[in-house]
Amino acid sequence: YNPFDNPTEYHHYNGDYSKISPLINETGYKIPLEPMKSEKRGIRHYYNIAGFSLLISEILTIALFYALIYIFSGVIMFLNPKADLIAIDDYMRSGSIYMGINMFIFLLCNVGISLLGLKLAKIKISELFKTTQFTFSKGFQYVFIAIFLQTFSAYISSAIGYIIEECGYTAYVPDGSAGQSTFTGIIVSIIYGCIIAPVTEEFFYRGMLLKLFSKANQRFGIIFTAFLFGLAHGNVAQFSLGFIVGIFLGHITQKHNSIIPAIICHIAVNAKSEILSHVYDTEYGYIIATAITMSASIFGLIMLFDFRLKNKLPATTPHQTRRGFTLAVFSIPLMLTVVYQIYNALTFII
Repeated sequence: YNPFDNPTEYHHYNGDYSKISPLINETGYKIPLEPMKSEKRGIRHYYNIAGFSLLISEILTIALFYALIYIFSGVIMFLNPKADLIAIDDYMRSGSIYMGINMFIFLLCNVGISLLGLKLAKIKISELFKTTQFTFSKGFQYVFIAIFLQTFSAYISSAIGYIIEECGYTAYVPDGSAGQSTFTGIIVSIIYGCIIAPVTEEFFYRGMLLKLFSKANQRFGIIFTAFLFGLAHGNVAQFSLGFIVGIFLGHITQKHNSIIPAIICHIAVNAKSEILSHVYDTEYGYIIATAITMSASIFGLIMLFDFRLKNKLPATTPHQTRRGFTLAVFSIPLMLTVVYQIYNALTFII
C-alpha cells in the first residue's frame, strides 16, 4: 500500500499495488524508475476506464438531453396544436421542465456510469465511504474553506473574463435564473442544485475518477480530477470554481478516505449560492448578501491557513512522475474527452 516509499501520501486511500505490478510481492524487489510495459498497461487500464466513463458520460448526456427535449416538445405540441416551437421552448425554459430534465440526466449518468466504472475497475462502492478521522469540527472548518475558495475563484474568473473581453471576445456566463420563474421551478432548482448535483458529481469525480487516477500518484489524481471537473462545466467562470474547489475536495477525500466530507462541502457551497440568489432580490439584498459572503470568506481564509499548516498536498516522487500524466496522455478515450471539452469551452468564447 506504499510501494513508492512516499510518506506524504494517505496510505489508507491507496489500493493494493500488486494488482498493477505483481512483482512487488517478491522479496527484495524495488520498483524501477521507469515502469516496465506490464506495469504501464496496468496503470493505463485504470486511466482507460476513467476516459471511457467520461466519454460515455458526454455522449449519453447529449443524446438523452435532445431525446427528452424532443419527447416533451412533442407531447406539448400534441396537447397544444396551435403552439409554435419558439413558444414551446420558452415555456419549457421558464418552467421546471428543462431543469427537471437536467436533474434526471445528472442522476442517471453520474450514478450509473460511476457504478459501471467502479465495476470495471473492481472497486467496491464501500471503498468510497470508509471515513476516517472526520469530525464535526473538521466538517465545519471545511465548509468555510470551500466558501472562501468559491469567493476567491469568482474573482479569478472575473479577471480571466476581463482579459478575454479585452481581446475582443466574450466569456460565456451561465444564466442561473433559468427555470426559476415558477414556484415548482424554484423547488426543482433547489433539489437539483443543492442535493442531486453535489451528491452525484462527488460520486463521479471524487469517488470513481479520483480512485482511478490516484492508483500510482495521489497528487496527480487530485489535480487532474479537479481539472476535468472544471472542464466539465464548459465555461470560464465555473471552470475556475470547479478547478480551485476541486483540488481542495480531492485533498480532503484522500485524507479521510471518503467522499462524505466533499459532499458536505459541495452541498454547503451550492446551498449558499442558492439562498443568496434569492436574498439579492429583496430590499437591501445586495448589501446583506455581500456582508454574509465576505464574512464567511474571511473566516474561511483563516480556516484555510490553519488547514494548510497541518495538511499538505501529497508530494510526488521521481518514480511517480513517470506514472501520472506521462501515461495518461496515451489513454485515447481520456484524451478524446479532454480535447472535446476544451473545444466545447472555447466555442463559447470564440
